[in-house]
Amino acid sequence: SQREPWAKRMKTLLAPGGTLLSCVFPICDKQGGPPFALSVPLVKGLLEPLGFVAMSTRECVGAEKHMPGGLAATFGAAGPGTALATFELRGSA
Repeated sequence: SQREPWAKRMKTLLAPGGTLLSCVFPICDKQGGPPFALSVPLVKGLLEPLGFVAMSTRECVGAEKHMPGGLAATFGAAGPGTALATFELRGSA
């Protein structure tokens, strides 16, 4: 899985006090991918041990929802969920 290396890379890219905005997509129960299923708790679980603190989370609905071509055929009209999550990197350099 590339999830833990991604989280570690985000830490190296930000200075302490820096903000990471993450588009969490697709939020669903599907197996396999790409795209591979995500959830806000999964992303928090990757980032928080590295010193990130979740500042805000907003579920995207309606026109804000990410629906690239072909997803309606896979998931139906509702499609998978999408959320925007903001994290702050705490700690010293």
